[in-house]
Amino acid sequence: MRPNNFKSINTQNFVVPGTVDDDIVAEMAPTQNTNLPVAYSDPQNHRSDVFAADCEFFRLHLGRFSYIRRAYELEFDVTVDENRPTLYVMVQQFAPGHHVRFAFWRGTPCWNEAVLQSDSTDLRTGEAFCLARYNGGVSIREFSAYMSDERGRRWQKMTCKQQEQEHKRSRKWEKTLKDLNFQEEQQRSIAAYLATQQPDNMVN
Repeated sequence: MRPNNFKSINTQNFVVPGTVDDDIVAEMAPTQNTNLPVAYSDPQNHRSDVFAADCEFFRLHLGRFSYIRRAYELEFDVTVDENRPTLYVMVQQFAPGHHVRFAFWRGTPCWNEAVLQSDSTDLRTGEAFCLARYNGGVSIREFSAYMSDERGRRWQKMTCKQQEQEHKRSRKWEKTLKDLNFQEEQQRSIAAYLATQQPDNMVN
């Protein structure tokens, strides 16, 4: 059964809500902001290929407690999509054969992979993990491009009636965005004006 936290993805900054995007997002593991899918593995409960690979890494790297790798197919994502930006996972071992896996970044790594490979330590792994979380857990450029392309592919598969409904929702959302941008601009203008004002009793 799919965990509830898969439904809480926060993509409001670059995904149009209430449209075909909802279905696209629903098929992938969320990595944005505070949404961080987690999975656990132990000798009794595990996916054999993932568990074997993680155990092998820690067997070959004694003294290590964490490392970063690409997600396995359907390890976190609900469906397979070759066009979707790559999902990265940090694996932590808190006891031999007992692992916790975090899906924490989607897209081209924002950390220096060459440095991480040449100086592969728990410290470097932690630094890469923190940098990815600081950057929101996703490459906005790659994710936005993927969403745009996928939206186009799904749009072509819609009937004329479905396209008309999506168009109306998109127009309504565009108007909402315009209103929000106008309000934000007003707030900035007011803040700028107030910043130039000085109290009459201010002593120079």
